[in-house]
Amino acid sequence: MTLHRVRVDQDALEAGQIVVAEVDAERRAGARRHHTATHLVHAALRQVLGTHVRQAGSLVAPDRLRFDFSHFEAISSAAQDEIESLANEVAIGDLPVETREMDLDAALAAGARAFFGDRYGERVRVVSIGEFSLELCGGTHVGRTGEIGPLLIVAERGVAAGVRRVEAVTGPEAMHLVRRERGALSDASRALGVARSELGEGLERKLETLKKLQKENEQLRMRLAHGAVSAQQQETAVDGVSVLTREVDELNRGQRRDLADSLRQKNPSAVIVLGAREEGKAALLVAVGRAVAARVDARALVRSLGSIVGGGGGGRADLAEAGGRHPDKLASALAAAPEAVRKLLAG
Repeated sequence: MTLHRVRVDQDALEAGQIVVAEVDAERRAGARRHHTATHLVHAALRQVLGTHVRQAGSLVAPDRLRFDFSHFEAISSAAQDEIESLANEVAIGDLPVETREMDLDAALAAGARAFFGDRYGERVRVVSIGEFSLELCGGTHVGRTGEIGPLLIVAERGVAAGVRRVEAVTGPEAMHLVRRERGALSDASRALGVARSELGEGLERKLETLKKLQKENEQLRMRLAHGAVSAQQQETAVDGVSVLTREVDELNRGQRRDLADSLRQKNPSAVIVLGAREEGKAALLVAVGRAVAARVDARALVRSLGSIVGGGGGGRADLAEAGGRHPDKLASALAAAPEAVRKLLAG
């Protein structure tokens, strides 16, 4: 007996009423293609990766397939290409997809593989695709592999310990994907001003140019920062120690470190305190010149100033950093640096 579950969207069903059930031909054809393609992918995985591969789950949809399987590492691009090529060779070969009923023991003895999660009775349905694949399966399939059309692997990733997943599309969906990617390549070739066949070389040239410009920009920013610090820094003499303070919002963390190193190399008797506002927070950096390193601990100084901006920090005795949640108090922290150095020297 066959039972159907239905949803009534309009009016009502009555006892004795005649209804007509129709199969969505397009959806069914897509499911057939992707179901049979799942068998091809399974067999190709075993040929390329090894017979340890076992199905651990799957999804067959009208527009895609997903296949989970046991394997211990990511699949290389070369192996993916080989798996895809094997599956497509069988599809292009237009092999017949044959089904027959057999006793379960006989089917297993013949080498038929059971799919994950399926339950089988004494009589089973065996689906064979030439000598390439032999599976126990009760689902819908194409009549010949040529109906599958092209098969493209679109993703491969791990989903659990020892379990990998491949996703693929076939037929019209594969052609849609090819057209989208071909369009993207055309857009990229126009943007780079090169032919599609030269995209790799064109991209490498553009990246080299970008790296060169970024380096030049970095050097320019540092020169400008040096000039700004020299012109606008606050310098206070405290018991023979030169305390240099400056707000440098335009510099990132690495650039602040580079600037501080450069300043203390030029003045070994200086304590440099740099501050910046970034991402809604305050950042402080303290660097100590080698001539006064024995007298001033950068860690102690940055902790003292960091408390003003609502935070704390640490680092080395000659270079320490702090962050705080009150960027509006950054100027106060910088202004407090000379007195904080004086206390450290006195202590």
